[in-house]
Amino acid sequence: MRGDTAMRRVVGVVAAGVLAVSVAACAEEETGPVTIVEATHTQSQAIEDFDTSEQVQTDPAELERLADVLDEHDIRGDAEFGEGCPGGKTTHLEYATEDDRATIVVEGCDAGATGEAIEDLVTSWR
Repeated sequence: MRGDTAMRRVVGVVAAGVLAVSVAACAEEETGPVTIVEATHTQSQAIEDFDTSEQVQTDPAELERLADVLDEHDIRGDAEFGEGCPGGKTTHLEYATEDDRATIVVEGCDAGATGEAIEDLVTSWR
């Protein structure tokens, strides 16, 4: 009888743990891309007459493209990619959502697929 009671307690504890994990998993639902309201960006490169001016992107379609890139690469908040190198392009991107701001920096070399996707998008805006 004692063993049966102990087994019921173990089963009860395990069941409670499984229920807690299930509820937590449901609470972490996929939110999809964030809504971006503005993106400010600059790029620099050691090339004569390279335009390093700060520009602001407010076109909803372009901001949606940015949100899709961030979502595709699971970026939420500040991030840095790559390393500085001679002749490499550096991209600074600050974006604003309705609730927050974040900064992404992509240095010229070894930025990986994520850094390249962000750099390519910002370059297309110039």
